[in-house]
Amino acid sequence: RRDPAARIGDLAPDLDVVIVSRAPVGSPTRAEADGRPREVRWHRYGIALAISAATAAAAFAVFEYFDLANTVMLFLLAVVVTAATQGRGPAIVSAIVNVLAFDVLFVPPRYSLAVTDVRYLFTFAVMLVVGLVHLVLMIVKARNEERHLLAVHGDAYARYIERTGRFVPRLAAPRH
Repeated sequence: RRDPAARIGDLAPDLDVVIVSRAPVGSPTRAEADGRPREVRWHRYGIALAISAATAAAAFAVFEYFDLANTVMLFLLAVVVTAATQGRGPAIVSAIVNVLAFDVLFVPPRYSLAVTDVRYLFTFAVMLVVGLVHLVLMIVKARNEERHLLAVHGDAYARYIERTGRFVPRLAAPRH
């Protein structure tokens, strides 16, 4: 028995036939088929650390002119940018590194991890929570986009996901 795409090509040579996947629905993804875990994109962690370092340098440069409450916003912005561009793992690393950098560089006593004012512990917690909430919202958005694409494009999109292990929108947070 001949492949349906080949039969269509024979019957209508003026049509372009595009095959999305030859893998049957329910077949394992490429990562599962190899038995290997997903590849960690270490460069994303490097970019996250570079964003954190650049933020610390910028905050250090404007420290004399800004209040601590404004300085912490720079670090929070860095966590949000990292979550939006680098993904889940790098965003978590960024949130932790930025909290530590803010504590060491700006919270009295400076250049130490000691915190003498309990209010700053609340600031640290808020920084972590805001970064993680933003990340969760991005993941929910990505899943909603994937559900929409599945609803609109059906089986062809499901086969694409199974074959590649990822979905089309690149705006969504990567898996690592």
